[in-house]
Amino acid sequence: MSDDRLFSVSPVAAARQAADPSTSGTDLESLSRRADPRLRQVVASHAFCPPAVLARLAEDPDVRVRCAAAVHPALPAAAMRRLAANVEDVDACEALASNPSTPPTVLARLARHPGMNVRLHVARNVSADTRTLETLARDVEGLVRNRVSDILAARAPGWA
Repeated sequence: MSDDRLFSVSPVAAARQAADPSTSGTDLESLSRRADPRLRQVVASHAFCPPAVLARLAEDPDVRVRCAAAVHPALPAAAMRRLAANVEDVDACEALASNPSTPPTVLARLARHPGMNVRLHVARNVSADTRTLETLARDVEGLVRNRVSDILAARAPGWA
């Protein structure tokens, strides 16, 4: 579908197109440039959204779009690092911390985030390495420490 045609379709038709598993990466790129943040969110949630589109959507002005990109398994590591560096974007950091594709180095950075919920999401992430979990085991928040203690005990009985 041409860019011109994608920009002229109704919002409902555009949303259907963005959610369609057979939509091409080229069409998703075009749809991701529409003004409606809900449509960009659907594009960022598309299973086959191109990584370059996800990287751009991870910097979208709308938090829902950034969060949808942050949890996508194909979000490039460089975009993940940029998201994690913006500690004021707590919602996107929480989403990123819950993404199993987030690299351990990014999770280690998020484990030092000032937001307790971000740190909890890191603790629950199956990709968090033992060193990150051990850091969280000394967290100032008891809820985080308790969650991590349970996870470490499950990974290595006798840890606690």
